[in-house]
Amino acid sequence: MTVRHAGTVEDAYGSGRMAVLGRSERIAIIAILTAHCLLAVLYGLVVPLGEAPDEVDHYAYVRYLLTERRLPEGPTVTQGKHPPLYYILAATAAAWAEPGFEFVRANPDFSLTAQDSSPNLLIHTSLEGFPFRDGPLVMHLARVLSAFLSTIGVWATYRTARLAVPTQHSFAIGVAGVVAFVPGVVFVNGSVNNDNLAAPLAALALLGSARVVREGISVRRGITLGTLLGLALLAKVGTLAVWPAAALALAAAIARSPRHGCASPGGGETTAFWKRLVMLWLGWSGLSFGLALAVASPWLARNWRLYGDPLGWALVRSTVDLREVPLGWRDLTGLLRGWFTTFWGRFGGAVHIYLPTPLYGVLGAITLLSALGLVLGLLRLREEARRARWRERQSTAVILAMLSLTLVATALSVVRYSLIGLGTDQARLLFPALSPIGVLFFLGLAQWMPIRRWKALAGGLAVGGLVFGVVALFFLRSIYAPPAPADEGIVRRIGRDSTVAFGERLTLVGHDLKEPAATAGEMLRFTLYWRAEVVIEEDLRAEVWVEAPDGGLVASWKRSPLGGRFSTDRWPVGAVYADTYSLLLPGWLSPGVYTLEVGVREFPSESWLQPSSGEDAPQHPFAQIRVRD
Repeated sequence: MTVRHAGTVEDAYGSGRMAVLGRSERIAIIAILTAHCLLAVLYGLVVPLGEAPDEVDHYAYVRYLLTERRLPEGPTVTQGKHPPLYYILAATAAAWAEPGFEFVRANPDFSLTAQDSSPNLLIHTSLEGFPFRDGPLVMHLARVLSAFLSTIGVWATYRTARLAVPTQHSFAIGVAGVVAFVPGVVFVNGSVNNDNLAAPLAALALLGSARVVREGISVRRGITLGTLLGLALLAKVGTLAVWPAAALALAAAIARSPRHGCASPGGGETTAFWKRLVMLWLGWSGLSFGLALAVASPWLARNWRLYGDPLGWALVRSTVDLREVPLGWRDLTGLLRGWFTTFWGRFGGAVHIYLPTPLYGVLGAITLLSALGLVLGLLRLREEARRARWRERQSTAVILAMLSLTLVATALSVVRYSLIGLGTDQARLLFPALSPIGVLFFLGLAQWMPIRRWKALAGGLAVGGLVFGVVALFFLRSIYAPPAPADEGIVRRIGRDSTVAFGERLTLVGHDLKEPAATAGEMLRFTLYWRAEVVIEEDLRAEVWVEAPDGGLVASWKRSPLGGRFSTDRWPVGAVYADTYSLLLPGWLSPGVYTLEVGVREFPSESWLQPSSGEDAPQHPFAQIRVRD
């Protein structure tokens, strides 16, 4: 059975018939899809492993599936609260690799508050080097899978845009250009994260809904829509925000079918008419939504058995940072600010790496212009409805309403989640609405110019977006690049200090203590200069002690030299590196002369390297400081 629209429905920008895909449009969309996939893969290669939001936790889920061959139970695997489809796909893609975890090493020098903190959450050793193997290989394969999945999402967004405005080729190309190259989005697309499956499946479900609106409902389309909704739910619970849009699409298709016409009858037939519409809607909804629940039923039933509810909210609460104070207006503005900056570009495992501030101002102005354009479009649509042109634009209006409903529902679902949990100010939580964001953003900008200039706007957004994405990629490459060796002039100046070799591998060639006197409670700053004497195969760690006059330990700090930015097993032989410390002296220190000592050990073992200076202990005293009254 197939229910189709009667006659030819005029679209908002011309005939309702889908324009034939021309050669230029085909080349353009293939180029956009290819460029997006390559850019996401490059982000996955440039950004060190684990330096994307929750990436280590997502990898731990994949690793658990590979090692245990079953789904995790309880809070032992943090991301085990999520549906398993993405992790099953990632584990399948890397089924032949050994999912080790020894390469994941926390960086003690990472801080969100300290100035000049290391940008990396983890210390990245030669274990992550090419050719990839074991755990790093699993993560890179999962990152490539994410890039491929996100490319499907860009394609689905493009097709949805074509159905929304079928006669304007440039509209869909512009929308694809918007979602394909935004740095904040591509950064996530090149990482291990289940949002990279939730977004394309939500986009495909919206595409299926748009086809129902534009082409009519049939059993095949109803089954396809239900299957996509069910698979999306198995990717992430947030995709439930797409379900109201699907319900609206089914209602619109039924109300506009030739069997009932576009207008309700008058008189006594009104009640029977609406009853038939409701019964038809319930029937088609039962097919699509019932199938969706059937597809997701194994996971829903498992949650009910283990946690007492189909979505496992008890487990969610046990694995997130719970909110301790009510959600206020300041929190809501913080959410909006966080969604905006992380969408356009905020990077790092704690999304702590910002683009230059003026750039956010420019992007904010463009976003505001798009939002005002949408308001202008709504006013125009209202005026045209008064002129009895509403039927000409029904399909486009319903599809745009469907996309807007998805965006609103997604935002509200994240706000609701914010009532119990923290860390919800990341745009990736809005990825189920990534397709609507692209369509509405381009549509808003397009309202400020005549249709004949849409092609130029689409080309500008696509090319400009690609340039933006590439520039941000080089920006990230510079952030995570190893520090440069110390200047030769500095090395010659500190060369007057006695050198001490640790285990004949790492040599302390000197130090720089500019302030030999300090006050208790102050920050003590000094620099150690290290040189690799041989090719170091180990991840060596340094530990600095502040020893009291009576020999007691009053302060210490363990770290990977250079603040964890460049592990010793990657150092070139003979290069000298400056290792700068900021060590807080306890406020209770008594006046006197204190000794600074340093030792070197292997990681993860506690095997200390003996200094060549002849001390019995592994600590080598290299300077003294005077604590003033």
